[in-house]
This record gives sequence, C-alpha cells and structure tokens, in this order.
Amino acid sequence: MANRRYNQFFNTLHKMPVLLDCQFTVDATDGNGVTGLVGPGIQNVWMHTSTTPSAGNPNPASGYAVVQLQDNYNKLFGFESAIKSPLSGSSLLVASAGLTIGQPYVITILGTTSLAQWIALGVPAGIAPAVGVVFVAAATSATGTGAVQVPKVGSSGIVGVDLFGNPDLSIQSTAGNNMGVSSGSYLIFRFNGLSFAAGAYTPAGTVAAPVFTGSALGAHTHDLKIIGGQAAAGTDAVSAKTLTLGKEAATDITIAGANSATLGGNVAASAGTPAGTNSAPVFTGSAASLTGTASMIAAAPAAGSVVYLQLYLSNSRILNKGE
Repeated sequence: MANRRYNQFFNTLHKMPVLLDCQFTVDATDGNGVTGLVGPGIQNVWMHTSTTPSAGNPNPASGYAVVQLQDNYNKLFGFESAIKSPLSGSSLLVASAGLTIGQPYVITILGTTSLAQWIALGVPAGIAPAVGVVFVAAATSATGTGAVQVPKVGSSGIVGVDLFGNPDLSIQSTAGNNMGVSSGSYLIFRFNGLSFAAGAYTPAGTVAAPVFTGSALGAHTHDLKIIGGQAAAGTDAVSAKTLTLGKEAATDITIAGANSATLGGNVAASAGTPAGTNSAPVFTGSAASLTGTASMIAAAPAAGSVVYLQLYLSNSRILNKGE
C-alpha cells in the first residue's frame, strides 16, 4: 500500500456520481466474445463470437461491444478507454541472447531465473518479477538456466473507441430490479480501425530508349567443306584436291575461310552480334499522387487484447441545470 491518505470520494458538482470500470480480454472463440471480465457493477460484456453465442449475447458484428450494467442510471457523464496490446506469440529464452536492448518485453514464464538476473536483464529494482510484468531490456540475455521465455509486445490494431446512440436512453431500463441483478441497461461501443482504399501511381513523363555501349563484330569469313571420294563427271565438274578444286580426291578437305580469296569458299560475312551492354531505360518525369484514401471502420481488437473501460454515471434522478 502507498504511504498516503486517500479519501473515498472526489469533489464534483454532479449529484451522486458513480464510477464504473471493467476490463476484459477479446476472444472470439468464447461464447461471450470475451473472457476474464472483471469490474464491479458490470453485468456482462458481449462481442462477436465465432462459436455458438452464450445466453443473452446478441452476437454483435465484429468490432462492436455491448456492455450490460447491473443497475440503472440516469445519465452518462462520459467514458474513457484503453487497450493493452496482445502478446506477439513469439517467445524468446532469456539465455538465448536474442533480446534487443531498449525493446519492451513481457514475462511469460518466470522459470528459474533469479531476481538478480531479472534486474540485470532490465526489471526495475523493487519490482517483483512475475508473469505479466513488462520491462525494457537492458541486456540481450540473462545468465541462469535459460528456462524463461520473454515475447515481444504486439499491437491491438485499434486507433479509437466510439460510443453509439444516446446512452442516456439505454442506461434507463424497466427490466431488472435495479439491485445489482441482471439489469437491462446497456451501452454499445465501436472499436475503430483504419482501412486504406486501393489507389495507383500513374507516371507522368517519358522513358528514354536504351543506349548501346560497345562495338559490333568485325567482318569475318566461314570455312567451306567439300566432300571427297567422288570422281568428276566431266571437265566442268570438280572434286577436292589438296587446297584447290580438282577433279577427284579420295579424302575430304576443308578450305579455310581466310583463303577464300585465292582458293574459293565462303565470302566474308556481314557484321555479327554486337559485343557490349544496353543501358537501363531512364524515366524522366514525376509520379502522380496516390488516389486512394484511408477511412475509419469497425474492427475487432486483435485476439488477446485487454480492453479497459471507465464509465462516469449519475445515480440520481435529480439533475443540476445543464446536466
């Protein structure tokens, strides 16, 4: 306990103000859509479920929460909300030297790591290490048995919470006995996420043609092969003989292309495949602005997110002017 004196009231001009608070964990696999509901004066919290809804759960669309109160109230002064991000599910052994200095971590398995080892890892002195304690890593690992896992903190994916409808009408119910037993009063909240509409970048400009850098192959010749072993049929026929065209030869002979000028054969060929490189096309201009836009949508917090709600209500039928 803190060494301070606290009085069990706060000053306000409102008559009979009541503060209700609760917390719950988002879990679409549960019939209520949530688990671990804790909070005095809160009868139920229902969210969308992927299984058979529990009794009373209207199974609201994904991203909405119905908060049922135990009692009836006359007016809602306001509310506050906070969401604790779920764990990423990626566990790290503290003995594996896998932690990043400066990164917040949450203890999920205490293991046999000692108090001194936890302090060296970053748990502040005076805080008892326990499952759920968050700390900023001061070292990449801790000595010891290495039986402790520390996953990183994830994200809920929610940017805000809205209240729907006129709450002063839904918190005044004729159902129930207004004695903390199943009142019909309720509030509906929406969790907001961001949706990005598809857009496109259309380039405005020109693309330059590739530029070749190098040189073409020079003129060159090919060899001509004449098959020997066939006697000439006449004085105009030829057959291979040494490096000249004779009338008869018993073997094959090849006339090199380089000798085509004096001995015959293929003539010089035209330039061949160039040897060099083509430059990459160069774009000149600018891209247009993205045409897509972001919009707010109803979105369920990531599974495992813990939601905190504080409700400020009036328990009096007599209201001050302007309330």
